[in-house]
Amino acid sequence: MQKNTADAYKTASVAFADMAKTAKELENTMDDIKDHLADVDNVSQLLAENIGTAVYDDDELEAELDELAQLDQSELDEAAVSLSLPAGIHAATGLPAAPAAAGAWP
Repeated sequence: MQKNTADAYKTASVAFADMAKTAKELENTMDDIKDHLADVDNVSQLLAENIGTAVYDDDELEAELDELAQLDQSELDEAAVSLSLPAGIHAATGLPAAPAAAGAWP
């Protein structure tokens, strides 16, 4: 009977040792997961940062839009002329017009 009890204790001891080993492995795995989640959080924060893109104030943009809406047609035409393409630039492509071939009819 004592041998059976000793065997049971030995089996229990091995089982407890395996559980302790499994618990340590689980703890290490959980630590790794926490580290990875911290890395993901850092990446998310970096992606959310403003990287120099302009931040516009809505009120300021509304005021500018109102100002543009109040311009009369002559002021708009003057602005359009100042933004027109230089001579010799094709409007559709933005490229210089092809030169006329020598001896071609005008």
